[in-house]
Amino acid sequence: MAEDRHPLEIPGYGGALPQLVQLIFGMRYDRVADFFELARIELLRQEAGDLERSRVQLAALLEDAARRCAEERDTFERIWNLCRPHMQG
Repeated sequence: MAEDRHPLEIPGYGGALPQLVQLIFGMRYDRVADFFELARIELLRQEAGDLERSRVQLAALLEDAARRCAEERDTFERIWNLCRPHMQG
């Protein structure tokens, strides 16, 4: 049941998690910042759903995770701003 809602693997992705991490963090840093922004939005969506179901502790942890994604987004934006002048193309 829970695996239907929270699968152990990404449907359609045949690689392992370490490969996925390399793919994500191999992108340009501005795109990695975008990834963390999208993760933040998704976590807030999940938080809202859990609040509706009175899962207050889970919602609070998801909100904290979303905040941390925003911090990582900001960090990767700073990294991108540092590297951008040195990027070709």
